[in-house]
Amino acid sequence: MLLYAACVVEPFDPDKFLKNKKVSDFLKKKRVDLKDRSGDKLKAGDTIITGLNPDKYYMIEVLEPELIPEELSLVLSLDEEVLPENGEDEDGDDDEPVFKTSIMYVEAEGSLSDDPLYVGKVIGKTIKGLKNANTNTTYTVFSSSPLKGEMKLYDLEQLSDLDDEEVAPKTVDEKGLALHALEPGCDYFLQLPELFMKYHDPDSEELIIVGIPASSSPSITPWLLEWHDEGKYIIKLIGEESTIDYLFIKKKLKEDSTEYTIESFNFLRVIVSSDDGEDPPGEVDPPGGEDPPGGEDPPDEE
Repeated sequence: MLLYAACVVEPFDPDKFLKNKKVSDFLKKKRVDLKDRSGDKLKAGDTIITGLNPDKYYMIEVLEPELIPEELSLVLSLDEEVLPENGEDEDGDDDEPVFKTSIMYVEAEGSLSDDPLYVGKVIGKTIKGLKNANTNTTYTVFSSSPLKGEMKLYDLEQLSDLDDEEVAPKTVDEKGLALHALEPGCDYFLQLPELFMKYHDPDSEELIIVGIPASSSPSITPWLLEWHDEGKYIIKLIGEESTIDYLFIKKKLKEDSTEYTIESFNFLRVIVSSDDGEDPPGEVDPPGGEDPPGGEDPPDEE
């Protein structure tokens, strides 16, 4: 006599499987904990973040547990009074991890640096070498946005009279500024938009200005800018033929802390050409010239 045993197995439903809480929680821990503030629809992966725009710059706020030095960890493990056997503090509460915030800049190859001089446009569209969510590390990603508004351009002679009405403000859009090269040894000076600096609090905020040369300007290396006139928010631009992205990084102190968070991240592209011909559409004249065609006034202050 032959006996046959059979069982009926429900067909595998991948959607139902992925919606299972245990499965989804496991998969989340195998990905980076991402908070996207870039507007670029970034995607978190296993130790990576993808989907970056190669025409932008990126900064990251990294929130991670404070690491205990090895020597202190050894002392704590041997001191029963400091580290009770039940793992609770004197109040009977479980110990909460201490977190720290650090600000990092994304380099051209996708790695992170704490030095703004190493920031670059990410060619591979990927940030790499990150920690996954199982380490309780969170990455908040910001991307650069164009610095726009009314700005004034001066040459060295015009700086002696900043109230000179002949120096008309330029309405700068997302394309930035395109200028003609001055004589050797001469430079442009830029007065930042009033609205951009109106709410800057030097007591609680730090403004970092970085010059990043494009690949077409290999003789120039990145540098940190200082105010030419801090009270008037004027910086010195390079007057020789070049293409430079000026990055404006505004960091704000956390309340009751020495750590900073990212307040704003802007850039202004300045193209200085030796061409003496007429300005192409969208470019502007040297300081004191007319507004470019199609320029619009910025919105009125509220």
